[in-house]
Formats: sequence, C-alpha cells, structure tokens
Amino acid sequence: MTDTFSNISQPDIQSLEKLYSLEGRTEVLQFLDKHSFLMTVVLDSPNNIYHYFPKSHLCLEMFIDPENNDSVQLVLSIKVKLDRYDAGVKLRQLDRDWFKTLSSQVHDLFFTVIENPDDF
Repeated sequence: MTDTFSNISQPDIQSLEKLYSLEGRTEVLQFLDKHSFLMTVVLDSPNNIYHYFPKSHLCLEMFIDPENNDSVQLVLSIKVKLDRYDAGVKLRQLDRDWFKTLSSQVHDLFFTVIENPDDF
C-alpha cells in the first residue's frame, strides 16, 4: 500500500513497519506526519528498548484520553513476557536512562507502556 504524506518518507514508513506493529496504521501515520519531529525518536526507540527488553515485540497505537478528546498521544507498547515486578524495574531504568532525556515536546505526545501477553 502506497501512502502519501508530506512530512514522512516512504522509506521511513517501511522502517516503521519493520520495527513495529502499527495498530490503527492510518491514524498512527497521520499523527507522525503532523508531528514529524517524533520520527527520529520513534525510529531510534527500539535501539534503546531492546537493551532492557531484548525479547519484546513493539507496537505503536494512538491513545485518546476519554476525559479530554483533544488529548491525543502516540503509545509505544512494549509487549514482553516478564513478571510485573521485573518489567516495572526495567521500565523505570529505561525511563531514567532514555525517556527522561527526551524533550518535553516529545513527552507531551509520546509515551511507553509495558504489556504482558498473559494480561489478555
């Protein structure tokens, strides 16, 4: 499928699709097109995440705050089979070493969560 976006390239879209499952693909790509400064962060994220979660599966999807429909964010779900305590420890390390170094502009529009396949 060929998409036309003004701020993200076809090679970048192909890279995203190799790195992530895109839940709501069109909405995710439209969001990244609108907020193209996130592309570098999103494309670099797996390098940081795999250091802490080497056997994880990564997914991008949109989150709309049910109490404020104007609040839309991109969610990077780290799907990994770990017990909750170990996953929480590793997520706090990832936040400290990587996520907190990102700009507040990124924090306003992008966040990470852990999902355990056993939770479904």
